[in-house]
Amino acid sequence: MRKSKRLSISCRRGIWQNWLRIARRDKLAWDKEIEEDFSRGGKHGKTLEKIDTQIDAGNFTPLP
Repeated sequence: MRKSKRLSISCRRGIWQNWLRIARRDKLAWDKEIEEDFSRGGKHGKTLEKIDTQIDAGNFTPLP
């Protein structure tokens, strides 16, 4: 049975940096999707308008 070798520090650092880049890119994509979905004309725009109408009418309970 072969003994497994540990990755070098520079290799581990590279993997970590790639992971961070992917995580950042995913977060930006998610933020953009949320912004588009909840903007006027977006997938959930009408829902947001209904919520705003309820708030404007005073039909909500403020959180402490």
